[in-house]
Amino acid sequence: MEIDPILYKKMFFIYNSLNKGWTVSKTGEIITLSKKHQNKRKYFKKKYLHTFLQKHFGNEKLVKET
Repeated sequence: MEIDPILYKKMFFIYNSLNKGWTVSKTGEIITLSKKHQNKRKYFKKKYLHTFLQKHFGNEKLVKET
């Protein structure tokens, strides 16, 4: 059985995010990740997205390929 490489990367990312305490939800095609920050809503700048992806992919090489 072969898994589509894009699907595999998405599953790997979501799995790592869940293990680091994030909540993952999906509405239609939109996936939302959330985590409590001292019970306050916190928004991150777009620059943080690259750092977040590196942390949750766990392998910098995967992020550079996509």
